[in-house]
Formats: sequence, C-alpha cells, structure tokens
Amino acid sequence: GSLSTNGPGTKLYSANSDGSGLTVLTSHTGTTIQDLYPAWSPDASQIAFIKFTYNSSVPDSSLHVMNAD
Repeated sequence: GSLSTNGPGTKLYSANSDGSGLTVLTSHTGTTIQDLYPAWSPDASQIAFIKFTYNSSVPDSSLHVMNAD
C-alpha cells in the first residue's frame, strides 16, 4: 500500500494502490500536531515518521516508528 498525509493537524493514512482500503494510522485532535514524512521499513513491517508539535514558541519534532499492522 501507499502512505500519505493530509493538511493541518496532519495524520498518516494508508491505502491500496487503487485507492481502496483507506485506513487512518495516527490520530490526534487539533492542528498543533502534524505527522509527516512517512516511510516504510525495508521489509514493510514498520512505518517511520516525524511528529511535529507546535504547542509553544519553539516547535518540537521527534522520530516515531510504528508497526504496519
């Protein structure tokens, strides 16, 4: 499948190559958190992404890894 992100308060989504099977992979409320730059692991068992948080005058970012299932 493919990975994508979408708009303010960005969450990660996965879908089949034909666009079916859209699945939300990350969930949060508001527009102060964005999950960006998703990438599959070489064996497609995990997804890495950067989480940006804008709750203060200095944005924070962190690397996250989640299982693909």
